[in-house]
Amino acid sequence: MKKELEDTQVALEASHKVIVGLTEIGLSMSKRIEKMKVKRQLAKANHVECHQKFQARIHEAEDSMQAQHLLIDVRVDAQLANL
Repeated sequence: MKKELEDTQVALEASHKVIVGLTEIGLSMSKRIEKMKVKRQLAKANHVECHQKFQARIHEAEDSMQAQHLLIDVRVDAQLANL
């Protein structure tokens, strides 16, 4: 009977150590996952900001091209009027 109790106690202690180890692994994984989520959110925010800046540059270039076309049209009209 005493041997059975000792064996049970040893088994319980071993189970406890396994549970503690698995809990630590789980907590570690949770922390890593949270860090990865934060990194992903930052990367997404940076991507959106970069995209917006790029779009703004495209619009500026388009506006500049339209202004140049208007100037060309005005000059062509002026030269045609002088003929």
